[in-house]
Amino acid sequence: MLWGPFSDSGWPKAGYRCWDKVGRVTGLAPVYFPYQDPELALEMREILRENFASASRCPDRTLVISGHAFDNERNAQDLALDRARAVMQYYLNLGLASGNVRLGRAVVHQRATWDTEVWRGRRATTQLDRRTGN
Repeated sequence: MLWGPFSDSGWPKAGYRCWDKVGRVTGLAPVYFPYQDPELALEMREILRENFASASRCPDRTLVISGHAFDNERNAQDLALDRARAVMQYYLNLGLASGNVRLGRAVVHQRATWDTEVWRGRRATTQLDRRTGN
């Protein structure tokens, strides 16, 4: 489900949520990016709004955002971080408190070998982590 099928606009369909054993959300839908681009498309912003609504029901969790890029994208490590920062900034613009979100890892993947794998490295993921020390 993560890699397809594709929507009418060509983006992978997203919208899944990960749940823990007691029914709380632990992971939210990923958002995808064009090649070499850290900018959020309008469709991806809608997914982030849905993620924000889901995360709002888990006040004991912190959002951890990881960015992904492929090794053949220019400045892949920086691009992965920029994708994560774009998602984090969007959540902040929606009203999420800065203490409730943090950057995770920047992940650089080996180049995709087949078409359905191409989105794996052009995304940002959001996980919900238990808050500690509050």
